[in-house]
Amino acid sequence: MKKTLMVTVLMVAILFIACEVSQKDTIVGTWVDEDEGIELKINADGTIFELEGGEVDNEGTWKMTEKAPWVLSIYEDGELEVEISVKFINNNEVEFKVEDETIHMKRK
Repeated sequence: MKKTLMVTVLMVAILFIACEVSQKDTIVGTWVDEDEGIELKINADGTIFELEGGEVDNEGTWKMTEKAPWVLSIYEDGELEVEISVKFINNNEVEFKVEDETIHMKRK
């Protein structure tokens, strides 16, 4: 009985810790649209870079909403450039929606 209780408490603790990872942490990384040859590098320090053919095409800063619906706001020179709806497929795949265009990207 004690062993079962300990295992249950341990599992609840692990689940609680796992839930602490926010979607803001999940979005950080390099994302690739292989069909278009575009990479998006989102850094934890709030910077973002769009790479095309390995070259920096655009750079700026980013912020994301604290809760769903997830919206990624990108700023250039401190001015809002674009707001992108984000749908997390899993931790390694996202869909970004800008106006009528949906872009499916995978973690690099």
